[in-house]
Amino acid sequence: MITARITVLLTFSVVMIAAGQSGLTGLWEIRSVTVGNEEMTPVARWTRIHANGTLESGNGWMQHTRGTYSYDPVSREFMPDNPLGVQDEAGPFTVSFEDGKMIWRREEDGLRVVVVSEKVEELPMTPADLLNGLWDLAGVTVRGEDLNVMTDPDNQHYIYFGWDRIYRARNAEGKRITGYWHVNAHHPQLVLLPHQENGEPLTWTIEVGREVLRLTGVSESIQGEVRTYRRQDHWPEN
Repeated sequence: MITARITVLLTFSVVMIAAGQSGLTGLWEIRSVTVGNEEMTPVARWTRIHANGTLESGNGWMQHTRGTYSYDPVSREFMPDNPLGVQDEAGPFTVSFEDGKMIWRREEDGLRVVVVSEKVEELPMTPADLLNGLWDLAGVTVRGEDLNVMTDPDNQHYIYFGWDRIYRARNAEGKRITGYWHVNAHHPQLVLLPHQENGEPLTWTIEVGREVLRLTGVSESIQGEVRTYRRQDHWPEN
């Protein structure tokens, strides 16, 4: 029993020393993922590697993984382990560092996988992170024609995106609408799924910043429509 404990402690210490000396530790944002000839880079994916053999990963402000890793400084093999995930049968990555970038390489189902990361100071933000909050409709065009006055003549329409992935909106007629919202992890596309019976799911391409949100229709019923919103810091009085 004592021998086993000593072995675990020694292994743990080796991992800490190896990780610290290799430059492996820190917060890394994944800049590109290629599988074979296909680009499969997720939006704002990151991993934070600690010298004590633990790590966390996530996308934007959402952490979805907390686990451990092993690292061999001789073979430069790095193997993350998520205790709540599906067993990774592809084996370890080989790690290299080039021009300040960390590069992981391995094969998965006969395809060459390359993951390129850069060290960052803060968690990256996804479009979903920026989308959170209250937005007031500022303009509507359909195939280039300005239809804002016709679409929302009384300036009734707004939409609020909550952290719980529920949106709350008021349409131009003053009717309250709720539903689920989801942003694709690989593409800047927003899907709105209304709670209301017979509500139509709608997909939009999104461009979002701290102050302005632009939605471009993808679903057939809204193709050619572009909606511009501005962020608000208080609810409308009416």
